[in-house]
Amino acid sequence: MLPTGSVEAEREEWHALSKAGLARAYSDDEPDCPASLILEESAREPIVV
Repeated sequence: MLPTGSVEAEREEWHALSKAGLARAYSDDEPDCPASLILEESAREPIVV
């Protein structure tokens, strides 16, 4: 069994890594995608963060 501090530290590291990846993927300099380029609507519920 891992000490609680180690689990929490690892969770924070994964969170920081995920956040950095999303920031790179959806940065402010990304071009807008006009609605006319969307061929079909997603059947899934949108993910709200």
